[in-house]
Amino acid sequence: MAARALTRRSSKTARDPLVAYHELLEDPGLAEASASALAEGQRERRLVFGDRPLCVSLRPNLISDWQYAAVNDASQTIYGALGRLERVLMNDEDLRRQLDLDPREEALALRDPGFRAASPSARLDGFIGEDGVIRFVEYNAESPAGMAYNDELAQVFGSLPVMKKFRAKFPCQVVPTRGRQLTAMLRAHRSRSDSAPTIAIVDWRGLPTL
Repeated sequence: MAARALTRRSSKTARDPLVAYHELLEDPGLAEASASALAEGQRERRLVFGDRPLCVSLRPNLISDWQYAAVNDASQTIYGALGRLERVLMNDEDLRRQLDLDPREEALALRDPGFRAASPSARLDGFIGEDGVIRFVEYNAESPAGMAYNDELAQVFGSLPVMKKFRAKFPCQVVPTRGRQLTAMLRAHRSRSDSAPTIAIVDWRGLPTL
């Protein structure tokens, strides 16, 4: 869950929202009720991998508004650099050899998909450290499923007793993502076809994700 706790970086007198949230969880009754609601909410929304719930932590990813802006700026910079690298790779055979693609992979990579972005469903995976700085660990180009899981999990967290108490003192808002992802995919489709899109949810046989 990516929830923004709207606390300004420059405010030196404001109470730390993370400390306040953790203090709420020191109430055993509140923590137990919230843990039960988290588990039940995930079961109801099928937020599980096999029999295992996606989240077992009672604290969502709370970030401030300045961190949210910084993450957006960093993501745009990295994504722009990757886009430039992609364009160079498409036109430089010597550079492409460094990717060690087999002939079929290279032929597929060179095919024109009919839209500008090579992967409209790509996402940058990263983690925000204790210093408030995001560090990217992966360019995930094949599966946007985590975005929908995030939105559903945010709804579960919003129903937790501890989150309701927290929101009484700290204004928060959830950052939805799946609608934006769908918009990007539909935009890519419209750039190459006037027909209605066909969308499939697929995975390898035997995996517990479907």
